[in-house]
Amino acid sequence: MTLRICILLIIALMLAACGGEPTPEVVSFVPSPTEGAKVPTRAPTNTATPTVETSTPTLTPTNTDTPTPTASPTPSIPVAQAIRAISIRVGPASNYPVMGTLEANAQLPIVGISEDGNWYQVQLEDGTFGWVTAATTQVETFGDLRVIEVALAPTDTPTFTPTATDTPTSTPTETATPTPTATPTHTPTDTPTATPTATPRPIETPNARPDSINTDDQAAILASFGIAEDNGEEADFVEETTVDLTGEDDLLRWESFEGEFSDFVVSATIHWGPGAEEDYCGFRFRGAGTENLYIVDIDRDGGLYFEYKLDNEWQEIVEGDGRNINTDQDDTNQLVLIAVGNTFSVYLNGEFAGELIDDTLPSGEVALLAGTYDESDETNCVFEDAWIWTLETSPFNQALAPREISYGDTVNGTIDDSASGAYFTFDGRQGDFVGIRMTKTSGDLDPYLILLDANGTTLIENDDDPQGFNRDAYLRDYVLPATGTYTVLATRFQETTGTSSGDYTLTLELVRPGDGGLTGGGIPIAIGDTIEGTIGGTAARVRYTLTANDGDVVTIQMRRASGDLDALLIVLDENGVQVAGNDDDPFGNTRDAAINGLPLNAGTYTIVATRFQEDVGLTSGDFTLTIEREN
Repeated sequence: MTLRICILLIIALMLAACGGEPTPEVVSFVPSPTEGAKVPTRAPTNTATPTVETSTPTLTPTNTDTPTPTASPTPSIPVAQAIRAISIRVGPASNYPVMGTLEANAQLPIVGISEDGNWYQVQLEDGTFGWVTAATTQVETFGDLRVIEVALAPTDTPTFTPTATDTPTSTPTETATPTPTATPTHTPTDTPTATPTATPRPIETPNARPDSINTDDQAAILASFGIAEDNGEEADFVEETTVDLTGEDDLLRWESFEGEFSDFVVSATIHWGPGAEEDYCGFRFRGAGTENLYIVDIDRDGGLYFEYKLDNEWQEIVEGDGRNINTDQDDTNQLVLIAVGNTFSVYLNGEFAGELIDDTLPSGEVALLAGTYDESDETNCVFEDAWIWTLETSPFNQALAPREISYGDTVNGTIDDSASGAYFTFDGRQGDFVGIRMTKTSGDLDPYLILLDANGTTLIENDDDPQGFNRDAYLRDYVLPATGTYTVLATRFQETTGTSSGDYTLTLELVRPGDGGLTGGGIPIAIGDTIEGTIGGTAARVRYTLTANDGDVVTIQMRRASGDLDALLIVLDENGVQVAGNDDDPFGNTRDAAINGLPLNAGTYTIVATRFQEDVGLTSGDFTLTIEREN
C-alpha cells in the first residue's frame, strides 16, 4: 500500500525551566504560542508547510535561540522548578486527582520523594502538600536531594481533617483515616470550604477494555479486544518504513496510512534508531491539517504522552504509564492504539498504558510519527509490521454506551475489573440544585463520582461524602451552571487502576428546581430572625434563603426542640457552593449545630437545616433556627 508523507516543522521554542508532573517517569509537552502541529517544550520550534509525496516545497526551518534558564543559588531546602506548566496531584501517580498547577519557571520546596523515586512531594504556598513528577525533562531541582526522605502516598480518605466531637455519646471518634464501621461517629465541620473550579481535562475513565493484550500477531490483538473477523477490515499495512530525522532539529514528521479513519486499531513495532533519549516515536491520529490532531508517543527517557491540538490551541498534556518502555538504544517496543468514539486507549508491549477522552475530532488521518529536539544529529524511528484496522462497530458498546436517567431515578450497577465504571446522562436546567449519590450495596467497592458538562469538562467530583459514615460518594446540592445534558461517571477510587469492586446504586435527586437563575427556592429568613422547623420521615432538610450585605458577619444556630434530632447546618453561596458547615456546635456539648462568625458578601445564600447523614440519617425532631449579627 502507498503512504503519504507529511512533514511538519514547528516555530518558537518554548522556554524551558524546570517542572514536573505526576505519573510514572514521564515528560510533558507545552504548547507553543505559534503555528505548528506540535508544540511541547520538548517539541519542535521550527515551522514548515506540511508536504505530501508530491514535490510541494517546504519552508526552510528558522531556528530560534533557546534562552538558558538562570541558575539559582543552591537553597538550604531543595526546590523543584517547572520547565513547563504541570499538574500538582494529590498522590504520586497520574491516577490521583489534580489539585493545582505549577506554572512554568515556578518553584516549590521539596519535602519528600516517592518510594519509587518518580515523584517529589512539594509544599504549596497555603501549607498543603501535593506531588509533582521527578522526570528531569519536566522539572529541574536545586539543592541537595540526598537530605529528602521517602514520603508515603496518601490513602483514599476524605480531604478534610476530622477533629474530636464534643457530642456526649459513646460512639467512637473518627480518625484521619476513616474506615467503614457499623457505629460511625460524626465530626464538627465549621471551616468554610474553598470554591471548586471547573477543570477542563481529559480524564481516565473506566471501560471494558482489557488490562493486557496478546501481541503475537494482528489476529491475536484483535481477539484481545473482542473484535470479530467481520467487524471491519485491514485498511493498510507497512512491512517496514524509516522516518529519518537526521540533522533535523526540533522537527516533527509523519507518514500517513492510506485513507481517513474514525474508529480503528493501529499497531506498529517501533525500533529505536540513533538519537537523543528525548526524541520520540508514535502515532498521529484523527488529524485534520495542522490545527486539529491527536498524538500519542513514547521516548527513550521512559515517557508516554497524549497531546492534542484543537482549533490551533494545544490542550493539557495527558501522561501515560511509561514504565514498560524498553529504553536501550537498539530496543523495540510494540505500540497499539484503539480508538472508539471519544476514547483512545494505548497498549505498550501488551500492557494498558494510558487513555485519552475527547470527542472533538470525530475522524481524520492516522500516521506513523517521529520527532526530535535540539542537536538531533543522526536520528530516526523504524516502524515494522505497521497496520491499521478500521472498525465498523465498537467492541465496547456495552461498557461505553451511557444510560439515560432522570431526576428521582435510582439505578443499579456493578464495578469490577472488566467494567470499572459506567456513564449516566441526564437533562438539567440552569439553576437546578442536584444531588447525586453513589452507594455501595456489596463487596469492598469504594465509590467515586464525577460530573461532566456537555463538553466533557469535569465540574465536580467526590470520593467520600464528608458528612457520610463510610466510603459512599455524594455530590451534594450542586447548582447546574447551564441548561443542557450532563454526564455522571460512576466509578471507583483510582478509577481504572483501582482494586475495589462490588454492586452499587446511583440516585439522581432534584433538590430544588431551577428557574433560570441560581438563587431562590427556600423559605426567606433575615438576620435577627428565629424560625421553627421539623426534620423527620421523608423531610430530611429544610432550606432557607438569606439576603446579605457585603461585610455582614453572622452566627447561625440550629437547636433541637424535640426528638433525638442530631442537627447539621450547611451554608451555600448563590452558585450552590458550600461555604460553611457544622454538625456539632464547637462551643457546646450537645448535638446542636452552630456556625459562628461567618463573614458574608453581598448576595443570596441558602441555609440548609438538616440532620447528620442527611437522607440516610435516622434522627428526627423539631428545631429552631436563629441568625444573629456579629458586627
